[in-house]
Amino acid sequence: MNIGEITCGNFLLHNYFRITGRGLAVAGKITGGSIAAGNFISVCQVLVKIKSIEFVRVPGGELTGLILDIAEGNGIETQLDKLKGQTLSIITDEVS
Repeated sequence: MNIGEITCGNFLLHNYFRITGRGLAVAGKITGGSIAAGNFISVCQVLVKIKSIEFVRVPGGELTGLILDIAEGNGIETQLDKLKGQTLSIITDEVS
């Protein structure tokens, strides 16, 4: 399966953080296509399910926040730190 064939959107990663009781969130901007809860975000070729979509207020505007369905302590924050400023692919929820 080619990820390019199932990409439904693109997300420019600005930052990430943990929300107590909700989990890991990534903040950034949708740069193409569309994103929905249930889609997946590709982090270094690992697909992580998007639980919900929120808006994050920052000086000068808003960012889109994606709450991810991933366990704490799996090391993904290290990967996200390296990916700040890069565009990540959003994959349709039809992936099985």
